[in-house]
Amino acid sequence: MPLRTTAIEAAAARGWSKAELQRRTGLSLSTIYNLESGVYTPSGKTINAIMRVFPDLPYERLFLPVDSTKRELPIRESEAVAA
Repeated sequence: MPLRTTAIEAAAARGWSKAELQRRTGLSLSTIYNLESGVYTPSGKTINAIMRVFPDLPYERLFLPVDSTKRELPIRESEAVAA
């Protein structure tokens, strides 16, 4: 099942720019945007790169099924932990 990521939202909650998220994950911006929109399913390496940057957030908060209309797990500023 294709997944999309909420990594850009999580980064913004920490005050990080997309460029900072790119720097921290080592992923290209195009990869991050494609993952956010659910264009393709991330590889294990890509998932690990994102999970490593957000160790305080569970997988279920960072990756959602593309067809998911559920937004009950938003990334709130109060949940962000400065890294």
